[in-house]
Amino acid sequence: MRYIRWAFLVLILWQLSHFCQEKTARFTLLRTQSTFSYHPEWETNDYDRYEVKEALAQKFTYLAQGGQSFVFVSEDHKYVLKLFKLDRRSMPYQFSSWPLPSFARNYFKKKEQKLASKLERDFTSYQIAFDELKEESGLVLVHLNKTHEPHLKTTIIDPLNIAHHLDLSKMEFILQRKAEGIYPYLDNLLENQEIDKAKSLIDGIITSVIHRSKKGILDEDAVIHRNFGVLDGKVIFIDIGRFVKDQARTCKEAYLYDLSCITKKLHDRLPRDLADYLTTRLDEEKN
Repeated sequence: MRYIRWAFLVLILWQLSHFCQEKTARFTLLRTQSTFSYHPEWETNDYDRYEVKEALAQKFTYLAQGGQSFVFVSEDHKYVLKLFKLDRRSMPYQFSSWPLPSFARNYFKKKEQKLASKLERDFTSYQIAFDELKEESGLVLVHLNKTHEPHLKTTIIDPLNIAHHLDLSKMEFILQRKAEGIYPYLDNLLENQEIDKAKSLIDGIITSVIHRSKKGILDEDAVIHRNFGVLDGKVIFIDIGRFVKDQARTCKEAYLYDLSCITKKLHDRLPRDLADYLTTRLDEEKN
């Protein structure tokens, strides 16, 4: 009976832990904090301070989470604030410097190097987006270095409806204009039989991919439903975490191949007449 009681207690604790994680979306402020040092290559000073101040004067309520960040939406639903999951980008301690056996130090050293490489990749992508595709991504501010700017303060409401007052100057974050997901936007057009607007949406996707490619930028994870949105009727990039500089993408053959891969699932989702329109537009770009 004693073992049964222990097993029952363990089960209850596991279920309680799972319940708490679900209710909180695994969000904690600690997960968004870092001790990263200053990197001059990640500076992004060219932004509209008035717009940032006005946007951050609102409260931001928890909306969703992705692989790289927790997302909060402003009261007027015009902006999203993305707080990075920084616990995934660094080790809590420098274990490789501890007096451990050599195999353990080597293991932790490789782990630290892998995390440092991922951080470099991700933050470089954000920097590329802000420098090269700011308007095309609806970006207002990409803040990758800690600063001392007094206007970078806001309040967020977490998944448990608890308010947190943040000094964002001491954090890494992204402030972006809120776009509608590409598929919900398309579904609404189709439901209302707005075929011409649906065709314009297809044109916008094609144009945005070619425009990015001609700038010598590759999106290594270009999936339409995750990476593209619609802002004021225009297609923009909403996920900016996998951009890399790649001059090979400026080659017509390369970017047409990328375009074909990116739009394949879209083609399968479209009704016959719009799928044919997409095929025709891709063929036109080949000529």
